[in-house]
Amino acid sequence: QYAHRIWRQEDGLPANGLYSVLPSRSGHLWAGTKDGLVRFDGHQFEVISPRTHRQMQGSFVGYLSEAPDLSLWFNTTKALHHFHDGKMRVYTEKDGLPSAIVVRHAIDREGALWASTARGLARIQNGKVQQFRRRDGLVAERTGAILVEPDGTVWIGARGLTRFRAARFQ
Repeated sequence: QYAHRIWRQEDGLPANGLYSVLPSRSGHLWAGTKDGLVRFDGHQFEVISPRTHRQMQGSFVGYLSEAPDLSLWFNTTKALHHFHDGKMRVYTEKDGLPSAIVVRHAIDREGALWASTARGLARIQNGKVQQFRRRDGLVAERTGAILVEPDGTVWIGARGLTRFRAARFQ
């Protein structure tokens, strides 16, 4: 027989609707809601939102990715965020993203984040943003699905399927 429990706003969630869920390798659960990011340790919810972290841009949290150092990448409707040890760094077009509208993201074996955006692809490593657009070999500027394989191959959905391997698009 299985036991279950339902947690809702009255239990500490900022909103009942969850848009993403990611189990952390450190043992807690991350969740994205319309009212912020949530860290759940099995007992308590810690809400991370523009109210608790002023630099956070937007509260609707979409996709979640965990880096090898257990830091968390997440996107809102306004920016891409990197959260590590209670500190947050925000990435927008001013920081080199092709667009602040990030659709999906994934971490490669080197710990770099690949972000699929409304106007191209970006790779972020050690705080540096590298853009990829049609002139670089993407089939289309607007990218969607993204997958990083263990061998480092990156698959990008953009009006078809594009592969990035050995430092070039194929």
